[in-house]
Amino acid sequence: MRCRDSKALWAVVAVLWLSASNLPVAAIEAADAHCRYKIANVARTYLNHLAQRINTCHQRRMRGKLPAGLDCNDPATWAANGYATGAHKMQTSLNRITELAGSCNPVGDTPASVGYSACPAPCGALPVSTFPEVAACMKCVVDACLLPAAQQIYGTVPLPVSYLARQCQQVMGIKLEEYTTKRLFLEASCRYNQERGKPSLQGLDCLADLDNPATVMSVVHRRLLNDFTSRITNRCALVADLAGELDSCASDAATAVSCVFALTSSCADTVYEASMP
Repeated sequence: MRCRDSKALWAVVAVLWLSASNLPVAAIEAADAHCRYKIANVARTYLNHLAQRINTCHQRRMRGKLPAGLDCNDPATWAANGYATGAHKMQTSLNRITELAGSCNPVGDTPASVGYSACPAPCGALPVSTFPEVAACMKCVVDACLLPAAQQIYGTVPLPVSYLARQCQQVMGIKLEEYTTKRLFLEASCRYNQERGKPSLQGLDCLADLDNPATVMSVVHRRLLNDFTSRITNRCALVADLAGELDSCASDAATAVSCVFALTSSCADTVYEASMP
């Protein structure tokens, strides 16, 4: 996450907090709102770590530092096929989010009391009777949207690959991680402050109104989109035969932008709706 964007994102939260801090009555109990926001952070943290590990795997494979036959889009195969470091780091991340979810302390004590009565499709078979189980549900939801997105964005790059094509692939992977997590942050922060009673956010749809100029978050979102478009375009436009060199949904710089945006925004929105039902 770039420093300037990080400051802007936290500025949004600061403005929302200041606006809500003097309200006499919160929309829901503070402990419940904190718990729900914590679960959203559980999902976002796991998503961020998984996307980073996938991108690192692909970059190392394209540089010849991991086996050419390794499927970087399938974490379940990493440990047995030369990427034990990535598998270990994801287990550490899973332990961390399980502990974070377990620290939830809502007024009603149970996940159901704050809206987590069932894990959404395609993870509906998973129980959510405890907060560690909610963390496992969030992992499943993230896997279900992020891994197919990675498959479309990365595929399996044929080796060897040119430096320029590798740079294009790298920036698409970076945006898979950065934009998805930042969009999810904005959506969850909007919902959290609604639930804490911020008047100007009442009646807004934290998805549909992400670009509503009447909201503070729209300013940051426009910056994210501008950076997203320019960075992918600048890198991928340098590759003469993008479709021939990569195994991606992108055939040129323009489709790189549109494809990655469609996949990342869809995944962020899916995870948001699952983590803050």
